[in-house]
Amino acid sequence: MDVYYVIGSCLAACALLVSLLGVLRKDFPKTSRGELAVGVIFGVLVLATISAAVIGALNNEEHDESPDHGAVPTLSA
Repeated sequence: MDVYYVIGSCLAACALLVSLLGVLRKDFPKTSRGELAVGVIFGVLVLATISAAVIGALNNEEHDESPDHGAVPTLSA
């Protein structure tokens, strides 16, 4: 399984969890340290997801055997 999908799924799950906590608890997060922790966690997850996507795309490009894979066909006169 691609690392991008795993990290992206973790990011989505954390976003749902934080949204649920924010709806259910009026004082979430309680302290400024909690706000900072949530921000740092999401920042790391977003950067990890973007990095995994870029690295996965570069690795996929290097291992592609046919240079015309996914190319749009053109008409030549």
